[in-house]
Amino acid sequence: MPSATRRLKPGLRYSIAAFHRIAAGAVPRVMEDKWFIFYEEPCLHFHRSWTGDAIFAVRWKVTPKEAQVVEVLVNADPKQYRGRDDAADVALVKRILDSLAARSR
Repeated sequence: MPSATRRLKPGLRYSIAAFHRIAAGAVPRVMEDKWFIFYEEPCLHFHRSWTGDAIFAVRWKVTPKEAQVVEVLVNADPKQYRGRDDAADVALVKRILDSLAARSR
């Protein structure tokens, strides 16, 4: 992640079971897969699959009952990520997290 970042506080929460599916991440298998996603406590890292650029780092607080997104760091380097507005970035992160949470093991 570059030094230029934006911090978002989306207030997202997931069950522990969903968090484990999310933390399993995603490895791109075909050219159309846009994200390489991996978890290193306490952050889930989102990298663009083609460039390797770090775009999002999602920091978690995990308890026995739930997992909460504490903040999202967004790459603010315009050469690496064409900044969207905060609402669009939160919506994108939520869509990806929800997709990961919904998959079966």
